Amino acid sequence: MICEQEESQCTEYLISSPLRVPISKRKDFILNMNQALSSHFRVYSKAKRVYTNLMKPLVVTTLPVFKAVEVTFTLYPKTKRRTDLDGVCSIHSKFFLDTLVYSGRIEDDDYWHVKGIHFAFGFVCPENPRVDITIKAFNKRERAQT
Repeated sequence: MICEQEESQCTEYLISSPLRVPISKRKDFILNMNQALSSHFRVYSKAKRVYTNLMKPLVVTTLPVFKAVEVTFTLYPKTKRRTDLDGVCSIHSKFFLDTLVYSGRIEDDDYWHVKGIHFAFGFVCPENPRVDITIKAFNKRERAQT
């Protein structure tokens, strides 16, 4: 959790998300667009359920209810292999924002409640590959600036 002042005044929160989720005893679903587009809809749906069940306890215990948010997804891959940043972070964005809605932390994931979504590259992290999700809270539910 990143706080500007004391905990009750916290406006930014940090949550880490895995790069893959287990969908069976021997198979993981890699959270990227290539896997999502080439998988059967039941596999995709199960991966989303597993992700939601994995992240919901963390979301419920860490995050308050927001009126509006701006979310940044920062990728920390395991290797130096070239990676499509948008391909990885877009699936994390879809799954995580749906988890926020499902857990009651935001009313909806439309542009009234999600003011911005940003993707960034962190650095290569072989020990702990992940996507760090930074949630910036807004007090008012104003329409996004164009």
